Parts: sequence; C-alpha cells; structure tokens
Amino acid sequence: MRGPTSSSGGVGTNSLLRDRPLDQRATVLHEGLARLKAIRKDVVLIDPQFAPKVIAKPNAESAVAQIAATAKEESVGVFRRFAMMKRWHEADGMPFDAFVSPDGLHLNDWSYACWAKWLGVAIAEGGDPIHHRRGGAAVALNAASE
Repeated sequence: MRGPTSSSGGVGTNSLLRDRPLDQRATVLHEGLARLKAIRKDVVLIDPQFAPKVIAKPNAESAVAQIAATAKEESVGVFRRFAMMKRWHEADGMPFDAFVSPDGLHLNDWSYACWAKWLGVAIAEGGDPIHHRRGGAAVALNAASE
C-alpha cells in the first residue's frame, strides 16, 4: 500500500512530521483497508506516538481522532499508542526520556517492549486492542504498569 504523494494530505505520523494537511476523508487509509479486507487480512491500526516531535504538530490530536473514527467506520481495531504514551507522561509523570529515544520521536527499548507486550496480549486474547480484561479487572492498555 503506497502513501499519498508529497502534495496531498495524509494520516499518521509521517504526514504530521511533513506538515501535510490532514486528509479529512482519510482516503488512503480507507483504500488501504479495503485492499487488505479484499484479501482477508486481519488489521489493527496503530495511532501516532505521543512524543515531542509529534505533539508539537497542530494536527496531532486530530490525526489520532481520525484514525480512531476510521477504525470504527471500517470495523477494525485500533491500538491507542498515543493515549498509552500520553498517560505515561501526563498521569504517571514519566519524563519523555524514560520512554522516547533521544530523537524525540521513536520509542526506546523499554517502551517498545511494553507496546509489543500489550499489543500481543490484545491480539492473542482476540479482544479489543484498546482495552482488555484480565483477572476480572479492566486493564486499559494505556496504563503505566504496562
């Protein structure tokens, strides 16, 4: 699946970093999902990182909302990486350097391990990749203990 050309709007981290306007209809995302569904592939969308280079962009929150809305429209799961990382920083008081690499964008080894663990759990349990239940208590994937 190819992304939009440099002059068009987009969805996601790379589009945000390149200051592309938000594609209000998420055309490329819908087209890509249609292609994957046509060949019967399972899909989980992953929204942008909550990292200094991303949140500095004015459309960051809009892109996150658009990915969630598209996932709902297309009946596919969405892993809320943005919310998970935002919780680490804002609710749990973790400094960015505890979970973001020095480039201010990518996750570090610790946060990639957490991210992979909880995405894997959600997929393995066949549940909602946003939240899952374990031991009778709801555990949000954006919890710091993850």
